[in-house]
Amino acid sequence: MKLRLVTGLMLIVCSLSLSMVSAQDMTYTEAPMLAERVAAGELPKVEDRLPVEPEVVAGLEIGQYGGTWRVAANGVNDTWTMGRTFAYEPLIRWAPDWSGVVPGVAKDWEVSEDGTTFTFALREGMKWSDGVPFTSADIVFWYEDVAMNTDISSAPPDILMAGGEPAVVTAPDDYTVVFQFAEPNGLFLRQLPFPGNLFITMYARHYFEQFHATYNENVAEEATAAGFETWPQYFESKGGALGSVGRWDPAVPVLYAFMPAEAVRPDTSVIRFERNPYFWRVDPEGQQYPYLDYVNITVFQDSQTMLLEAAAGQLDMQERHIGAFGTTNKAFLFESRETGDFDFFNTIVENSNAAILRFNLNHENPVLNEIFNNKDFRIGLSYAIDRQELIDVMYVGQGIPHQAAPLPDTPFYHEQLATQYTEFDVDLANQYLDQAGYAERDSEGYRLGPDGNRISFTLAAVESFKEQADIVDIVANYWEEVGIEVLPRVLDRNNFEARVNVLDFDVAAYPGHAGIDVLSNPNNYFPYSATSHQALRWAAWYNGDERTIGEVEAAAEVEASGDNASEPFALDPQDEQIYRQWELWDLVKTTPDAEQQAAYVMELLDITADQFYVIGISTPPNGFGVVSNAMRNVPDTIYSSWTFASPGPVNVYTFFKVE
Repeated sequence: MKLRLVTGLMLIVCSLSLSMVSAQDMTYTEAPMLAERVAAGELPKVEDRLPVEPEVVAGLEIGQYGGTWRVAANGVNDTWTMGRTFAYEPLIRWAPDWSGVVPGVAKDWEVSEDGTTFTFALREGMKWSDGVPFTSADIVFWYEDVAMNTDISSAPPDILMAGGEPAVVTAPDDYTVVFQFAEPNGLFLRQLPFPGNLFITMYARHYFEQFHATYNENVAEEATAAGFETWPQYFESKGGALGSVGRWDPAVPVLYAFMPAEAVRPDTSVIRFERNPYFWRVDPEGQQYPYLDYVNITVFQDSQTMLLEAAAGQLDMQERHIGAFGTTNKAFLFESRETGDFDFFNTIVENSNAAILRFNLNHENPVLNEIFNNKDFRIGLSYAIDRQELIDVMYVGQGIPHQAAPLPDTPFYHEQLATQYTEFDVDLANQYLDQAGYAERDSEGYRLGPDGNRISFTLAAVESFKEQADIVDIVANYWEEVGIEVLPRVLDRNNFEARVNVLDFDVAAYPGHAGIDVLSNPNNYFPYSATSHQALRWAAWYNGDERTIGEVEAAAEVEASGDNASEPFALDPQDEQIYRQWELWDLVKTTPDAEQQAAYVMELLDITADQFYVIGISTPPNGFGVVSNAMRNVPDTIYSSWTFASPGPVNVYTFFKVE
């Protein structure tokens, strides 16, 4: 199947509703539970709650009102279960088939010829969930009082940056917002649907002003009385941060199809949401979305209990925490489909690889740093892996040997990068390891490093990624066969991420992004971001990070290094090829021309192939989700990706249930 996601390059579906259906001359209807409130005088009529031109969206079929969507979350702090399930309402959004971007909160937009000015048209009469109008003033509040406020934000968000300067955001009128950049921004439109940028449409000015020092002179005292050290902490607790549990408080106005029904507390066992009476979309027959009345999110503390709940048929539509890389889970659930009255839907995993082995190329140990930066050493270890055996054992034959690279049949597929050094060849492995300078061995057959000692290092994985945790044991055995001592380590996710974020690791196994959507997070293709864990200090150099090692460690809440705590964290790679990749990435970001942008990306990937920073195992096997047989309008296949914010873009407000 040809995967449809377009490149940066973006197929811009600017001014089309998803359904191509006009809202003019339409008679609107509403859910019975809202009609009762209208009759009781508690709500305005449906036509007075909707925008002048509500967005008309067609689901797979016309639905019926009523019912509850049962979902699972991994703890009360699992805010992305909510954020990606039904709180996905960016300024513009991904099309359900990931073929481009389509209208979202903004109904239309224009881009200047030079790619520096982006003008968005909002919907007249659109309202927050409390009935207060949503206007351009709400977005300007986010820009001026959150994004650019140094008390709240240490720096402007990346999405605002171009040419080293933040964009200027203005509102010529109530329904127009303009983003003006210092230089062309070739990635802005494709960054807007990213789940990490949902904050742009998150701040109802009339609500958040009461917790902000610019508008409330008593907020510092109120923050202290509430137990906070600073008013920005108080502001965040009231829902003023994307990852804040405070977002899910009934007092916080939202634009989502479902709004919080009860505040979330540490001991909450079920997080409850109910339909938003002011939601601004309708179906082709004029029925106000959503079809479902409620969403109940059961809070679990472990994935095994969640899996048992799915097997019992207690989840109506769920992929998160259950389906990704889930061959073992699927086999278990398969036996329960009939008794649990559920089935599966397929997910296309966006990752570039089932497991990427990241060597710490900025290791504080000079011996390991020298070894890991030896390209022949990495090539030798790549040849030592029997990928087909791993694919057969771990993924029941799903996948092909593959390095960390864009997937086949995608716009940026790079054959050399994808296929080089993937053969299982122990002789070649030994040849490259000898060629790297590590031919000498000790009495037990282990290779000796440049210091004369045995080459030995750890290979870490995340416990909750079970199949990757199993992979590190198998890979360790392969590398032992060619004379490398490897100590597998399986860590809980918090511990793992704390370590890799301060480069306190040797080699780490982790999923790889950018298999389909290369431009959203090419972190394994070159060191450019805080998630390029193979070379964080080089990435910090590119980003002009002025922090010290101690400050980075303090931010990660780990013990400071001591003697080198005052040294700069950023490190010059002193490699012309890496500098060229940075130059190419800057050109990608500032080039509005699609063909030229593509040429820059392919040159960048040429260098990635030559550098060979990380080792991949195989193309990722497709995942799955569970869906109740009573649930309708759920597609048979959905993309599964952090970038895509699955399942949000498939228009979950169109889901409905039948008895």
